[in-house]
Amino acid sequence: MGEGERVSCAHNGVPVLYLIWLLCSDFGGIFAELLPGNFAKLQPPDNQDLMDGLEIKVQLGSVWKQSLTELSGGQRYAHVVILLTTLSYPSPT
Repeated sequence: MGEGERVSCAHNGVPVLYLIWLLCSDFGGIFAELLPGNFAKLQPPDNQDLMDGLEIKVQLGSVWKQSLTELSGGQRYAHVVILLTTLSYPSPT
């Protein structure tokens, strides 16, 4: 695949990345419930759109982390578990 080409991934005409974003709409709420006082969200990278991908943004207490590499191994593991849990349970909306 050449530079700048996109892989066309769709389910019934809806881009898979968009479906994932919809499924993860509750990610922050689940994260805050499991780790009180903290928050996380999925969002497109700065100055880009959903089709460019999603990033996990993390707030520990009152501090937003710039990168997941700033987290400890346990904190990163917790994010993965919560993200997988969110994907496992479809939103009722």
